[in-house]
Amino acid sequence: MRVRILVVTALVCGVAIAGCSRAPEPVPLPAPAVPVPVPTEDGLAPFYEQAIEWRDCGDAECARIDVPLDYLNLDGRTTELSLTRVPAADEPIGALFVNPGGPGGSAFDYARAADYIVSPSIRDAFDIIGVDPRGVAGSDPIRCWSDT
Repeated sequence: MRVRILVVTALVCGVAIAGCSRAPEPVPLPAPAVPVPVPTEDGLAPFYEQAIEWRDCGDAECARIDVPLDYLNLDGRTTELSLTRVPAADEPIGALFVNPGGPGGSAFDYARAADYIVSPSIRDAFDIIGVDPRGVAGSDPIRCWSDT
């Protein structure tokens, strides 16, 4: 009997103490993000405006694009990157770029495995595009030049 009285007393005291504590102050929500325009350098315009010529690659489409080898020297050498596009099952509402991570992972096979990496609703609505980084798979290999 004494144990019951002690347990009931402890519970009553616990509830009373909990009821006396304050709830945390509400935290104001952050302001919504506002898009910030990204300035474009005139030197990058030829790269941004290049026409991508997609060709049949079996169960996907493939293309190559030129990019600066050195973004601090936009008039210098360029290199080519390999792109793979798996068209949306329905009319696309946009494109989803995928990257398998790395180092050394090819986006070619990763994009072609879209059925296994994205949900059917995403697969139906978006073109899935993979870009092989410099020196990986279908992109130009990395070449080292001598300083002499």
